[in-house]
Amino acid sequence: MGDPIPCPPPLPLLGNLRDIDVANSIRSFFELSKTYGKLLTAYHRTVKSRLMTGRIGPIFKLSLGGEYRIFINNYELLNEVCDEARFTKKVAGALGQLRNAIHDGLFTADIEEHNWGVAHRILMPACGPLSIRAMYNAMSDILTECGRRSSRPNFMTWLARGAQQKWDEDYSRLHSVANDVIAQRRNNPTAKKDLLNALINGRDPKTGEGLSDESIRNNMVTFLIAGHETTASLLSFIFMYLMLHPDKCRLVQQEVDTVVGKDPVSVNHLSKLPYINAVTRETLRLQPIGPALLLRPTTEGPTTLGGKYHVAPGQTVVALLQQVQRDPAIFGDDADEFRPERMTDEFFNKLPRNCYKPFGNGMRGCIGRPFALQETVLAVALLFQVFDFKLVDPEYQITVKQTLAMKPDNLYMYAQLRPGIDLNALEKSLHHVGHDSRTEEEVKTNGKQNEKEQPRPLYIYYGSNTGTCEELAGKLAISASHHGYTAQIDTLDSSRNQIPKDAPVVFITASYNGEPPDNAAQFISWLESKESATPRLQGVDYAVFGCGHRDWQATFGRIPTLTDALLCKQGANRIAPKGFADVAEGGIVNDFERWEDTVLWPGIEARFGGVKNIAHASTGGVDLDLKLSRNLRSLTLRYNVKEAQILSNTLLTAEDVPHKRGMELRLPEGTTYKSGDYLNVLAVNSPVQVKRVLRRFSLPEDAMVEVNPLRKHMTSLPIGRSVAVTELLSAYVELSQPVTTRNIKAIVDSIPEPSLRAKLSDIFDSNIRPTMDSTNGHINTASLTHRLSPLDLLDLYPTATIPFSAFISMLPPLRLRQYSISSSPLQNPSIATLTWAVVGQQPHLSASSIKAQIPLTNGDLHQDQTLTTGHHLNGTKVTSMSYQSQDSHNNILFHGGVASTYLSTLTPGDIIPISISPAAKNFNLPSHSTPIIMIAAGTGVAPFRAFVQERAHVLTSNPAVKLAPTLLYLGSRYSDKDALYVSELTAWEKLGAVTVRRTYSKEKQKSKGCAYVQERIWEEREEVMRLWEMGAKVFVCGKAGLAEGVREVLKKAWGERRCGSEGEWEGAEWLGGKRFVVDVFT
Repeated sequence: MGDPIPCPPPLPLLGNLRDIDVANSIRSFFELSKTYGKLLTAYHRTVKSRLMTGRIGPIFKLSLGGEYRIFINNYELLNEVCDEARFTKKVAGALGQLRNAIHDGLFTADIEEHNWGVAHRILMPACGPLSIRAMYNAMSDILTECGRRSSRPNFMTWLARGAQQKWDEDYSRLHSVANDVIAQRRNNPTAKKDLLNALINGRDPKTGEGLSDESIRNNMVTFLIAGHETTASLLSFIFMYLMLHPDKCRLVQQEVDTVVGKDPVSVNHLSKLPYINAVTRETLRLQPIGPALLLRPTTEGPTTLGGKYHVAPGQTVVALLQQVQRDPAIFGDDADEFRPERMTDEFFNKLPRNCYKPFGNGMRGCIGRPFALQETVLAVALLFQVFDFKLVDPEYQITVKQTLAMKPDNLYMYAQLRPGIDLNALEKSLHHVGHDSRTEEEVKTNGKQNEKEQPRPLYIYYGSNTGTCEELAGKLAISASHHGYTAQIDTLDSSRNQIPKDAPVVFITASYNGEPPDNAAQFISWLESKESATPRLQGVDYAVFGCGHRDWQATFGRIPTLTDALLCKQGANRIAPKGFADVAEGGIVNDFERWEDTVLWPGIEARFGGVKNIAHASTGGVDLDLKLSRNLRSLTLRYNVKEAQILSNTLLTAEDVPHKRGMELRLPEGTTYKSGDYLNVLAVNSPVQVKRVLRRFSLPEDAMVEVNPLRKHMTSLPIGRSVAVTELLSAYVELSQPVTTRNIKAIVDSIPEPSLRAKLSDIFDSNIRPTMDSTNGHINTASLTHRLSPLDLLDLYPTATIPFSAFISMLPPLRLRQYSISSSPLQNPSIATLTWAVVGQQPHLSASSIKAQIPLTNGDLHQDQTLTTGHHLNGTKVTSMSYQSQDSHNNILFHGGVASTYLSTLTPGDIIPISISPAAKNFNLPSHSTPIIMIAAGTGVAPFRAFVQERAHVLTSNPAVKLAPTLLYLGSRYSDKDALYVSELTAWEKLGAVTVRRTYSKEKQKSKGCAYVQERIWEEREEVMRLWEMGAKVFVCGKAGLAEGVREVLKKAWGERRCGSEGEWEGAEWLGGKRFVVDVFT
């Protein structure tokens, strides 16, 4: 009988289907191997210690599709099943389903089939590329459905009638196109030695037979599918690993530069790129494209594995390559790590036989393997010769999706032309056309001229979570060209160990509660390392600009200040005093421009030289050459987002209070999220705003524009193609962007009336910080300029003659708006909900206030005049403001959020572009045994609704689960008008998922006399402190004022508990860490 093979208990009919994640069965097999394999004792000394730890068991079985399949997980057993005298390939699972489409093609035939032998012998000497693009879409659909069908029983496939119909249509299309290609070649024969000719004209050297048309067709489709899957998946994983390991990425690029240089990449370079070959092998080791080998015994009677495990005749044996090829007994204790050096020729050739099988085994191995490897290496070389790459998400975590093969999921990269790469020259190089007709003397002369005109380098490194410092880095790069410099921008983390010398370096970073931004943490750690006492940065010339929020007084500006001090301490030369902007005061762009103009550039030019181009710098934006077309209407836009569908959009409050709304969205297919994550919305500016611009510049609604920057790499606008002006204005730029000092100067200078221009110049030259007189509702001049947009000033002064190109150059690109998701994926993984406040209902400023402060050219604002202005908020949540007529005598200024207003207009069925980003650091739901205290006001409840919904789902699914205490403090104005999710939270409270404590600022008699959540926390401090002592995690979501108020009351309560009075306590756990987590929105 042999030793029993571990197996989870199967269910009737379904077997072990419920133990498998059908979307990623390979991952399920790995987890099952850890669970059931670790029950075994070791059978071989070389793996004994590993098995006893439960890392991976050598063998287990599952009941799938009516049979028990055996799964093996280590080298010894793989080596045994690679014996072709005992085991051969079995066509089952996804391949079995694919056989329905391509029958007895090389990929899906059994070894005993006659047609397989004929095709194998014909194609082995003639294997080469085949490209049939017309079949791509249908092929891709079939691959996805193959993976799904193999994971469900036959009766479930029968029930999936829609998928079955689509399947039938797709493979019928594949067959039809293949038949057409065969007929075309037969009617138009060619002497080319390609794969199609080999299929049609080849003869079996053993039998003299040729292939039937059906077999030719089946093998054409086989090569298309296998070739597509192999190379596309492999390249995706290669770039994933290289982007996650920048040091390896640099080695690849250095090898390409050394071996290929600027010559066209050719097949002759293949043998001269050993490191890329090693990267390819290592990638295939960690992520074999075919993640498993399916085998069956060749013997008629039963056989054994490992000398003791019984295998029945015909029984499926699955070798899980992703585990076998990470066997520490073969590849070392770091087998899970990406280390290409282990796969260079020197070491690769010494590996034990059969330990590395990414292309299958023996006679049934991939026939196209040589071509796939050649194609991959050449593609990597070509791409790294031309582009620099980096991840869109620097915090990308490896996730894998599965169809017929494995691929990284949601992996996006930025590709930027490397310095010195010219697109025209690149195109000529790729197509081997064109030559340089200049004489040698002309080349030398022009070379000297170009050398003189070459701008000097400037390096800008930023640290930013919300995008503010990244945007400032972009503004500085634009300014650099006006001063004779060309800028290179990257994150602070990228500068570790390689800060440039002999060129100015500018560091722009924020500080988040005293901690560095996510993309600056490694840089700060490097600066603080033990080598920090040595003068390792001598020769570096630098300046630092910082951003912070004064509400966080204890840690205000810590990271910029620390960066400046450590750079100086380690020998770097400060070329300009540190600059700083307080986000709380809203003038961050003006502060930065002032520091640039009066501090930074004088310091750089004193040290390195440079000539300022004042004419170009005057507008404060990008220099553009715009070519308008009033007839074209084609629109082409591309964003790194996916489409979600609105399912519902509901007003959650009464009509007579500030509106708060809830929205339910169906997420794009394949999108996943966790409770606490953000949903990013790509909004559009309102049509009212767009029409204002059209009226101001006398443009028709069907006008087209072509954007051409006067310098390369200067703008994110759609370049070099016609786009509708309305699309440009609504979808590309921030129309409500607050006006900057440079914008004001450009607009005022374009006013033709000398007296008005002089008067306005005097007014706007004031450097007073923007303030508001809350006693009379009036604002001073600086406050007004802080809140007005460039469009507002142009409407106020219609005689200003600034051109449309200069206006567009003032506007930054439209940003994503970020909202906390207010639902749990456990409720429905394909649905997400948003909860938001509609910005734009409360009066803020009167038009008479504007008129009193600034002279107008044509009298008062009329009651029918709409004037929208911008309200500056840094980061991702930006709102605007608008003048709207309230009565016949005065106009009232209202805030109007770009995104909140946009979302409010959407109705069920509408499609919006969205993306998902991870929650703020540590802002995630802890284990069931950890007490939770959640504190919010208004729509700050969003992430906590997700948390509570998830806990309620857990209780509903498994009533025996014991949850630690969960408190939710939630503030609103009224108990019956704007208290959110009352019925839901009440139901979840009865279930035991949460205890809700509400406060009502307008009805505090209904909330124990407490108007705000801080007050109620103080009243109930004994309970709160008791939970804290039990290890509770405290979450706060709301504005900075709420977070600081909660922090202070908790410190006060803890001081009282420890000191017996309301004493001060400055414990570190209240100032940060994993137990007190804040998500602040503006």
